[in-house]
Amino acid sequence: MTTFDQWLEAELKQRGWKPADLTFRANLGAGTLSNILNGLRNPGPEVCVAIAGAFDYPPEKVFRMAGLLPPAPDPAEDEEELVYLFRRLTAERRNLALQTLRAWLGEG
Repeated sequence: MTTFDQWLEAELKQRGWKPADLTFRANLGAGTLSNILNGLRNPGPEVCVAIAGAFDYPPEKVFRMAGLLPPAPDPAEDEEELVYLFRRLTAERRNLALQTLRAWLGEG
């Protein structure tokens, strides 16, 4: 099982970010992030929301990684992200996304 600090390190590496990039984008204190990355502190809800915003992830995903929510079955995690992204679309783009999905399923 991956710990939150390991997951966070992997996310930073994947993006080519340094910890300073995340502190800036998430508006976190350098000490707060350092303590989390060193496994000295677990993130609370506010820090998880800030990290989710910086990574453009649904907050639930970061909450689950931090152990603040129970793990979700893989399909549920995909559904959470899908709903999160769908809600961010304009009404016109939501309609287009629905039409596309229906066409892929042969229903449109």
